[in-house]
Parts: sequence; structure tokens; C-alpha cells
Amino acid sequence: MFGFLKPKRLSPSSDLPRYLPFKTTEGAFEYACKLHSDEVKKGSGHVALVLDSRALFGAQDAVKIQDDGIQIVTLKIANSDGGFIVPSRTPVKNAPPLKPGDLVLWVAGKYLPDIATSMNDKRSGWVGLIYAVLSPEMSIDTGAFRISLDYRDLPS
Repeated sequence: MFGFLKPKRLSPSSDLPRYLPFKTTEGAFEYACKLHSDEVKKGSGHVALVLDSRALFGAQDAVKIQDDGIQIVTLKIANSDGGFIVPSRTPVKNAPPLKPGDLVLWVAGKYLPDIATSMNDKRSGWVGLIYAVLSPEMSIDTGAFRISLDYRDLPS
């Protein structure tokens, strides 16, 4: 009789967004820093931000593209203290060019203590590969960033 007094329930398939968008990749990176654990180990994946190697180290290019098409970059890896810097590269040749400010998925490969010593941060001794480019959108279901380009889908 008084149906208008009953609360309406949202259906699971409602029109609510499934991803939380960030205004910038830098904003998404800052959020990832707040959520990320401090542990880096071989095979662990981490959100990272592509940095401008020209501004940091006086390099000729922001992102170096080698003759074979592999891209060499400087990354800031998300961490609870705001992040740390590592060198990295793409695993495939001739992928779309990365640029400073791109959000990526970095996977730790090997620890090189000599690099850590030169960077004055023991965490910076990790080298690894960029597995994907991420969109600044986080799934509200899983907490993972949306992948916009997965390098494993490209020919090597």
C-alpha cells in the first residue's frame, strides 16, 4: 500500500562506474604510493611513473630509444615514502613511445648492488622490465589499475 516508503536497492549491474578515475597519472601514482607495500623482490610488480632523464641526469633524451627499438627509461617506483628511482627498459622492440608522466607496471628482475651504491638508495639497485602501460583508473572491485597496453601482447 505504501510502496513509496520502501527503500530502493541498487542492482549489482547498476550504472555505477567500475573504475575510479584520477585526474592525472601523477595523482594515480601518489595514490598508489599510499597503498603500496615497501617490499621489492624478484618478480614483484609495482606501479611506476616514467621520469624525464634529461631533467634528472642531463641525458640527451627524456626516454632513450635504442637502435633495436628497445626503450631505456628512468622510473619512480610507488612506495609508501613517495617512491624511489630505478633504471628500466621495455621488453619488446618498437613499442609505442613512452614519455615522462606515463604510468606503467614495472616488474623487478634482479638486484645490482653497484647501481644502488651509485644512486645512494639501496632500493634503486633493482632492475626490471616494464610489462604494461597503465591508465590512471583503478578498479573499484580489485584495486588494480586498468592496463591500456600490455607489452606481452606485442610481437617481440
